[in-house]
Amino acid sequence: MMKTALVTGALGFCARHLTSKLRLDGEIRICGIDLAGQAPSDHRLDEYITLDMCDRNGLERIIGSLRPDWIYHLAGVTGEDLFKIYNVNFVGSLNLLECVRKYIPASSLVIIGSSAEYGFASSRDLPLTEDHPCRPAGAYGISKHAMVSAGLNYAARYGLKIVAARPFNIVGPGIPQTLVVGAILKRIKESMHRKDKLILKMGNLDTQRDFVAVDDAVDAYVKMAHGNYWGEAFNICSGRPYPIRKIVEIIASFSPLPVEIEQDPALVRSDDIEVSFGSFAKAHETFGFTPSKDIEKILLQTWQHHSRGEVSNSLSEGAS
Repeated sequence: MMKTALVTGALGFCARHLTSKLRLDGEIRICGIDLAGQAPSDHRLDEYITLDMCDRNGLERIIGSLRPDWIYHLAGVTGEDLFKIYNVNFVGSLNLLECVRKYIPASSLVIIGSSAEYGFASSRDLPLTEDHPCRPAGAYGISKHAMVSAGLNYAARYGLKIVAARPFNIVGPGIPQTLVVGAILKRIKESMHRKDKLILKMGNLDTQRDFVAVDDAVDAYVKMAHGNYWGEAFNICSGRPYPIRKIVEIIASFSPLPVEIEQDPALVRSDDIEVSFGSFAKAHETFGFTPSKDIEKILLQTWQHHSRGEVSNSLSEGAS
């Protein structure tokens, strides 16, 4: 009997890469949930359903009907609307947890948290491990940590097959313009259309972040769904800090037109964390996760894909 995988936030950046990976297994029926009225023609889903995760009754009908064997919960939002962030990222996730408990307690659920759950960490705490206390500061990190905490509590209390990923900064083809790499690509591409030299004004270029390839991230999600790691959380990261200046310089080097990079003091945030990167030791020891791509190759693939005008326009994006 063919098994079913359900992907929430199915039209998002990471979800589309996940769907492509799942598609390699011809014995899986892949269903997706997102907010758009219809999916694009290249969605590669067997069934697409328009649904708001906050619609508890609608979600119950879908879960009760599909009864998926695996659920990959990538739906989530960022932005300035705090009520929407908390409602979608936490309440929507809580709806899903309840549906799993009521209708498919034997199914596997991978919930996608974020490195933003950790919040500020001093240099002596690096690299961040899963044992590091979570002190999220912004609404996105708080909502994601609430979701992961609830998920792990459901796993412990009800014996459900729930495992959590904490991805760091995911990059790759189709990255949305809401993330820093996507925004840089957009600005460079616009300058190429005008055939102008671009002066790229940025905030703090000296901050350092951990970037991981989207293909590596979704590979980890699939391994987590098929393992036996319930009630655990895993960092999905490269284990290396990359200066934002270096990331921008690499992207700018792909442009046929000159790009000047300037730090604009007005864009520097006083609360920026200087350096943040994680350890993937637990994921490596548990299910063999190892980052496979270096940052230059990832950014080149992303540039080439973006140059063809292919970016994620999902309303429900699994941001990290």
